[in-house]
Amino acid sequence: MQSLIDQFIEADNYEDWGSAMQIAEQAVFQYPNDAGAWALRARAHWRLGDTQAADADVSRALSIDPQCGLAIATQAGRVFDEGDARTSARMLDDAIKRVPPHANLHIARGFQRMQTGDHRGAIQDFKRAIELAPNYQRSYVNTASLLTETGHADEALEFWDQAARTAPGNGQLAYNAGTAHFQAEHYDRALAHLDRARQLLGERNDVQMNRASALQRLGRHQEAIDEWLSLYQREPDWDWVLRGLAESYYRLGDLENARRYSTELDRVDGRRAGAVKLGWLLFHDKRSEELIAHVQPLLTTEPMHPEFGQMMGMSLRRLERHDEALDWMERNVAQNPQYHYARGDLAKLLSEIYARHDEALAHIQTAMSLGPDSSFYSDVHAEILERINGPKKSASKGGFFRRLFGG
Repeated sequence: MQSLIDQFIEADNYEDWGSAMQIAEQAVFQYPNDAGAWALRARAHWRLGDTQAADADVSRALSIDPQCGLAIATQAGRVFDEGDARTSARMLDDAIKRVPPHANLHIARGFQRMQTGDHRGAIQDFKRAIELAPNYQRSYVNTASLLTETGHADEALEFWDQAARTAPGNGQLAYNAGTAHFQAEHYDRALAHLDRARQLLGERNDVQMNRASALQRLGRHQEAIDEWLSLYQREPDWDWVLRGLAESYYRLGDLENARRYSTELDRVDGRRAGAVKLGWLLFHDKRSEELIAHVQPLLTTEPMHPEFGQMMGMSLRRLERHDEALDWMERNVAQNPQYHYARGDLAKLLSEIYARHDEALAHIQTAMSLGPDSSFYSDVHAEILERINGPKKSASKGGFFRRLFGG
């Protein structure tokens, strides 16, 4: 009988109720005096929508063994489906107190607690179900989902992994586990799951998108491009596909294709998202001359695009063309007064290079009010005050100049 129960749980894991019914029929045929056999068939009937047959099998199971946990769980599920959640909950509470421990009782109560917002109680039930039946994937899935929903995504990862292991042929589970690891920035583990999802589910947009993104994060850019190009054939106007292609081609040194897909992104987005993307890639690689050549032709209208103005100012500063950098930064702030990043850059330049500390202080204070969570602004603010007032007495000798020049 245990072998048939394990086979039934495997079919349940895949929600393959046709196979589950065949297994249950075999159990009833071989073990007609075992309440568990009738309970298996009751659950299969219920999941297949034959409620009358489910009720009949529940009655037969309970006539053989009034403490049959699976039969009680199915009966309580039927009552819940009919809208009587209170009676269903009482049935489960009573059964869990008086009958031998059974995973399905805790799964059923956990599900109902989840529906009523008792997330902590639901998680406790699902974890108990895992202890009782570690091969039942829905306990892991529900635990992982609730932990994620309640702000414990890191703790949920273990349960996503376990869920995927209980049903290795379930592509959706593999995708869910891979996506959870991707969001946690565990890209190797994400890719292991997403590779399996890709194999099982084929060319599905969300699977391919997340898999390509994981490959990109791991520096496997040609493989990422291959996946994105497959997506591109079906979704040529999907902005995230175009972003991914532009970046991975850039990382491989193929600027021609990086520009091609950046231009396509501009067409789709309408807000110069492609040009901005390519600009920041050049900026972070400190390719200042190329960045200036890329951005300057795009700065012919007013107000200027704030990110292009910022790129120009910072690139010119890196090249120590300070007067030109100052001109661009001041124009950017004047034309985009709410773009606090430009104010932060301007404040730092005014104070460090031109010793115009009072002006710098006004700009950094405005930047801090517009972007209060930026630690960069707090640091710049402190440095400007130190230049105005001198080092704090508690500071080591040399203060600001020691930080700049060492020693």
